[in-house]
Amino acid sequence: MEVTGKVKIEAPKCGPNEVYDAGTDKCIQQNQPVNPGNASNPPGKPPIDQVGSATSVEPPRPTILTANASDVETDEGGQLIPFQQIVIVNDSMSKDIQSTKSTIQALTDIVENLGAEVIYSYDSALAGFAFKAPNQQVTDNIVAALSLDRRVKFIEQDKTVVPFSEQIPTGLQRIDADGLYSVTKIGSFSADVDIAIIDSGIDLDNPDLNVYSNISMMIPQVSQPNIDDSSSIVNKNIDLNKLGLDNFTVGDNTTSFDPPFTSESSTSGDDTCGHGTHVAGIAAAKANSRGVVGIAPDARLWAIKTLDYDKSRGICQGSISSTIAAIEYVTTLKDKIEIVNLSLGCKCNSTALDDAISRAVRSNITIVVAAGNINSDASKFSPANHKDVIAVSAITDLDGKCGGLNKPKWIKAGQSSGLYDDDTFSRFSNYGKVVDIAAPGVMINSTDMNGSYSLGNGTSMAAPHVTGAAALYKILHPASTPTDIRNALVRDGIQSSVVCDGDRHGYFNKDPDHIFEPLLYLDDLVKELKQKFDNVPASQHSKP
Repeated sequence: MEVTGKVKIEAPKCGPNEVYDAGTDKCIQQNQPVNPGNASNPPGKPPIDQVGSATSVEPPRPTILTANASDVETDEGGQLIPFQQIVIVNDSMSKDIQSTKSTIQALTDIVENLGAEVIYSYDSALAGFAFKAPNQQVTDNIVAALSLDRRVKFIEQDKTVVPFSEQIPTGLQRIDADGLYSVTKIGSFSADVDIAIIDSGIDLDNPDLNVYSNISMMIPQVSQPNIDDSSSIVNKNIDLNKLGLDNFTVGDNTTSFDPPFTSESSTSGDDTCGHGTHVAGIAAAKANSRGVVGIAPDARLWAIKTLDYDKSRGICQGSISSTIAAIEYVTTLKDKIEIVNLSLGCKCNSTALDDAISRAVRSNITIVVAAGNINSDASKFSPANHKDVIAVSAITDLDGKCGGLNKPKWIKAGQSSGLYDDDTFSRFSNYGKVVDIAAPGVMINSTDMNGSYSLGNGTSMAAPHVTGAAALYKILHPASTPTDIRNALVRDGIQSSVVCDGDRHGYFNKDPDHIFEPLLYLDDLVKELKQKFDNVPASQHSKP
């Protein structure tokens, strides 16, 4: 049975005079006794978890989620990662979190005994784990065993995710945010808010960024990831030799290091691609009279690394499993982190990632994502197609004003390079009903590696404009929910009916789908912030 491009396991078709026996997972003669669903386990099947006791109502068999041709897009992520699977546990069978953890441990023991290595364990954003096997035979054996285990809800193959940008300060002007920094009294304004940048890390030495904490979800060649905070998400004891990934054993061959594995030995959240640093600057570069300024200047940044530069392929990429691990980490810090930026994704669907995001949002974490960059319907892209995120498309703005310049400008943007008209929907940007809001995403100046600055294009650059705006709204309205924040930004955005006033207040042109998502506009938010800080002594503008 096809379900949104995924295949659900059903009972096999039996021959004449045969019936299906759920207890043995076989067809038997009709006159033979049928095992009840709560009978003893068939040979070779792991015992049912004693903590989450079986009931008279038998839970459904696990679902194996596999990609069909429409799920796979190598240029925009979504490439299937060999021998790597995400397993989600049926936590409804467990009576509490400890029961769930016991179930996860029991299942991971089975996986490792069958020849694979568990690389991530999840029990906050969702319940489950991800594993890597050395070859297809071991993978098939494990999937076959787990598909019989009713403690398993579903299994899906891991996929690659990529940053949504092409590397190449009018954005602040176009959304009318620069007025915030024209007031002397708040010239040194620091946003008292925490933003997680789930990306390629952040340049930890960049003087223009307030990196409060950093962690890597990548799995390095030698030492283990930076989990000094006692996080148990990343397995600390992965046997790379068992997987055939030990470079010192296989002659320094790095071609088999698919994400989240990396041939680097670094264990920090330091940026290796430059993408995360650029995103971070748009959202939160300091207002320090240096370089650029972000939408929520000097906000506390959490660098959570899930993308890495692959030297052998010359690309920056990560995986669904590492992205889930990052969301898992953020969810454990729900009392500290308010806003998350995800300028990454893939042309794919992932039920596991959807579940993780849903739980994070229910934990009152606002998640902003890039819509994607192939001028296609964003409903085909994860996580942009998730109903609870704020999905952001990109516009081209070349002068910080509405209305458009007379002459187009050549923009170097990878496969989307060409002449771009000013104040129009960006030719690369994804679109569709799942998009909530638009923001500038072309020729955006921001922080780069080694304290430098560069221009960037993509919905990756549009999203952190909205992330910064969400952070400012959270400062003004601490009790606001993710839904409150999304509704407020959409409500205050510039609607398609607004005619350009000759300055900054006006809609853009050439929206290809005629759905007309609003354009991010911060005039009301800036006025509210000004009013707040005009009445507060400078010493109280932010926490020390």
